[in-house]
Amino acid sequence: MAKRSSRPGKFAKRDFRYDPARDASRCPPGRELTFAYQQRAARGRDYREYWAGRQCAEGPLRQHCTDSARGRSRKRYDGEELRGRMAELLRHPLARARYRRRKAIVEPCFAKLRERQGLKRFHRRGLKAGRVELALHCIAFNLKRAAGGPFRAVIFVLMLRCPGRRRQAPFFRRAARHAA
Repeated sequence: MAKRSSRPGKFAKRDFRYDPARDASRCPPGRELTFAYQQRAARGRDYREYWAGRQCAEGPLRQHCTDSARGRSRKRYDGEELRGRMAELLRHPLARARYRRRKAIVEPCFAKLRERQGLKRFHRRGLKAGRVELALHCIAFNLKRAAGGPFRAVIFVLMLRCPGRRRQAPFFRRAARHAA
């Protein structure tokens, strides 16, 4: 299923073809968008911008391309070619069937992290701290899965006995004293 254009009546990003040998994009009417500059987006993703320049001003399909006096521009983010290859791969019915099976395995893990472990948002600031927080949640998730039924009961009892610093189990109090 193809995405719709962000602007009705205009060519979508998927309608443009990228030529890696020339490092240029080609619009549906056949004009070339050449490399203009490289920049980093607000979320830290690098992209390259390609412009058609003023050659779009007299094109017959201009109303479907752009309203800008400078002509059409197109951003190409790093890794976009991988996304394109994946979309092409998922057009095959066998690949879609495999992907559906993967979804049934992976998605419940994210649901459990969100609902049972409370990972609805990160509580630390910065990318490094967020990665550490996610890693700790994943370790806890894997330990819960690896631990069988009786071990889960022991962990549950220990967690009930240690809700705060005031009522910690003796083992945890000794460990805290030795760590300080």
